[in-house]
Amino acid sequence: MKVLAVLLAGLTAVTAQSIEIGAPAPGTQFTPGQSTVVMVETPDFLSSSVEVSVAIGIVFCPSGNCPSPSGTLGTLLFSGTYRPQRSESDPFLPPHENYTVTIPANLAQGPASIGVAHFALLADEVQPFLETKSVPVVIQ
Repeated sequence: MKVLAVLLAGLTAVTAQSIEIGAPAPGTQFTPGQSTVVMVETPDFLSSSVEVSVAIGIVFCPSGNCPSPSGTLGTLLFSGTYRPQRSESDPFLPPHENYTVTIPANLAQGPASIGVAHFALLADEVQPFLETKSVPVVIQ
């Protein structure tokens, strides 16, 4: 039973640190060369963590089945620090950071996926944490 309790506590800590992609919305249409904002959100949580970085990429999905971002982010659009902040103009938004990226000019038309890899350090033990999320989009 103690092992189960430890596993559940670890799962709760990891789930609490999880990011979400607040923008763009699933199914958003883009044209090659267009700039857009990718909003990476971190829900409020009580456990301690140190946000380190994110990497954002886009991958074309010719068959309509996009690969998992844990396998590939495709073309890298951004990599760097992640410092989520609350919005003073919208107190209902979770802590987040916006990244302006440009859709590659040579990206083919059709289904694509914007992926985010997120790296943080968790709790007092400084446990490395890596996760990936994605959102499907369409290139016109």
